[in-house]
Amino acid sequence: MRNAVLILLLIFVSCDEGVELPDLNIAKTKYYNSEIIPAKYSAFYGQWKLTSVSGGFSGQGFAPNFDFLEIRSFGVYGIMRHDTIAEYGKIEVDTFDIKSNLLQVKFIPDSSQASSLLATFSNRYVELEKGNKLNLLSGCCDAFDHHFERVK
Repeated sequence: MRNAVLILLLIFVSCDEGVELPDLNIAKTKYYNSEIIPAKYSAFYGQWKLTSVSGGFSGQGFAPNFDFLEIRSFGVYGIMRHDTIAEYGKIEVDTFDIKSNLLQVKFIPDSSQASSLLATFSNRYVELEKGNKLNLLSGCCDAFDHHFERVK
């Protein structure tokens, strides 16, 4: 029994305590001079691991094409793929659907970006589940929903 407890303790101690993502190294005020996300949605900030993509015309989704999404204060986002910053840009708070009670945002890649991995994110509803899950939901029946779990 004592050996089993020791083994479990060693496994627990040696587990990765988190993923070290590359630093976005973007000035906090690159896009806005003050906070744009309402305080009640502050759990939106953080690092999120993309776990699945669902929906689309067939309903099957597709294999994730990036690994992590980082949301920073003052409307900054970054996308990481294979330990590299693949895209960054600004978040706009929008009201494309006056019926929704969810936060509505757009992800706008920085003008220096050649293409957008989040092009399908143009109008997204932000759904937070218990602070550790994030769903970016599309407003259309044939678009894709992205599902994340909190890393930090």
